[in-house]
Amino acid sequence: MHTVADVGQTGNRWDATTAPTVVLHNAGGGVIVSSRTCDLGPSTTLGAAAAAEQKSLTVATTASLVRWDTYKIGPNINGQWEWVTVDGIATTAVVLVDELTYSYSSGDALQSHDMSVTLSAGDITSVYRDCYAAWSYEVDGIGRKDHTTFHVSLYAPRLALTAADVTQEYPRTATVIAEPQRVDLLIRRIWSKRVLVDVGKLFAPGGLVSGETANEALLYRVVMHVAQQARDFEVAEVYDDLYKSALDALRATVVDPDESGGVDEAEHVPGVRTPRLRRG
Repeated sequence: MHTVADVGQTGNRWDATTAPTVVLHNAGGGVIVSSRTCDLGPSTTLGAAAAAEQKSLTVATTASLVRWDTYKIGPNINGQWEWVTVDGIATTAVVLVDELTYSYSSGDALQSHDMSVTLSAGDITSVYRDCYAAWSYEVDGIGRKDHTTFHVSLYAPRLALTAADVTQEYPRTATVIAEPQRVDLLIRRIWSKRVLVDVGKLFAPGGLVSGETANEALLYRVVMHVAQQARDFEVAEVYDDLYKSALDALRATVVDPDESGGVDEAEHVPGVRTPRLRRG
C-alpha cells in the first residue's frame, strides 16, 4: 500500500514561462510537502498551418499525446487560442473531435495543461483529512494560485489491470483503440482520475481495500468508457451498473488497521509505487 492523495481538477490554463509549482498543506495550513516544480503534460508545435473549421492538425511530434485528452492550441498571431480534444493520432498528425474555431500558423503551440507532482513514499508518512494543494502558476504574465482539496490515504492497491484484460472483457476495444499501449494509458488515467476519486468518496483516509476488488471496479469503469466511445451505449450502461456494484463491494472490504478513521497519525508507508497528485 502507498500514500495516495485524491486531487480535484479545474482545467485552468497556465503559461510555462514561469514553471508552475505546488505546495501541499494539511487542514490547519501546515506544510506537509514544500514547494515542488510541477511535472507538465506533453507539448508540441504545429508542423503546418491549420485553418478555421479544419478537424486535423499536422504536428512536429505526437509523442505522449493521448486520444480523448484535451489540449490548448495557440495563441495565434491575433492572440486567440482554444481547447481541442484529440479523436485520433497518427505519426505526425492528430484528428480532432470538433472543428477549429480559429486559424493557426506553423509553429503555434499544442500543449497539455495538466500539472502534477510525483511523490515518493517518504514524502507523506501520515494519514490526513482535508488537505489542500496550492498550485501557483501564471496566465498572461499574471500570477495565480488555486487550491484543490485531497485526502492522504492508504487505500490504493497495486494496479494490475492490463490492455489484454480489457480486450478480453470487451473485444470491441481492439477496434476502438488499435494500439494496446494506448489502452494501458487509458487504464492509468481512469485509475487516477476516476476510480481513486470515487474510492476516496466512499472511505475515510486510512482504509485499506481489496486489490482484487479494486481492479475489478477499474475493469468495469474502463470498459464503460470504451463502450461510450464506440457509441455502444447499452453496453456502457450495463458496465456503469457493474462499476457501481463493484464500488459497493469495495465498501465491504475496507479495513482500518489502526482504527484511526483517518485522524492524523504517523504511518509507515512502503514505497510500492510512486503516486501522482494531479491538477488539470
